[in-house]
Amino acid sequence: MEKPVTVCMGTLCLMAITAILASAPTARAEDSALRIAKQGSVEAGGRVIDCATNDGGDPKSTRWPRGRVVVDNVYATYQYPAEQRFPHPILFNSGGGHTARVYDTTPDGREGWLTLFLRQGFAVYGVDRPNTGRSGTDICKINAVKLGVAPVTELPAINRYAAESSWVTFRWGPQFGVPYPNTQFPIAAADNYYPQTISTYRDPDETPKSVAALLLS
Repeated sequence: MEKPVTVCMGTLCLMAITAILASAPTARAEDSALRIAKQGSVEAGGRVIDCATNDGGDPKSTRWPRGRVVVDNVYATYQYPAEQRFPHPILFNSGGGHTARVYDTTPDGREGWLTLFLRQGFAVYGVDRPNTGRSGTDICKINAVKLGVAPVTELPAINRYAAESSWVTFRWGPQFGVPYPNTQFPIAAADNYYPQTISTYRDPDETPKSVAALLLS
């Protein structure tokens, strides 16, 4: 992976993105087709562990026996434009509770940031962090607790945004069901957004895992 120019996490880099889009050359209005030179996906970073509990339902499983599995890697899809105007790609790394899917298409069906930046001449990467989305999930400790061979304290801290918490956390409105008058979120399409949230590991070492994997990408 080439060196990225920006890593986007949640709303932290919204102002920077807006500035980049404003200063970048606009795509030709008549050219609605995406012009892509190459696209694909890649895994990066991670580590190999010996997982004794690959099957949480059967400690003597023959289909999923003890063995080596890769965990803590990142996964990313990438697209390079046919006319690349900028030397470095942009990595879109979503905030907690989401995958890179949030950059594909808006809840109301409009074009997302991945292809908007692609049209401007940037190569783009949509990143799923460790234990998120297509990067896969480390299930060894969860299964070990399920099978009774590890204490409950070994379970990772996991949470997920509810519809109610999404309204306040992402600043759609002061409380659930009450939008701010100037919100830019497509409230009418909120039901299309809710399935995009995912369960997320929240232990303190999750961020260092992402940093380590991205440094090796």
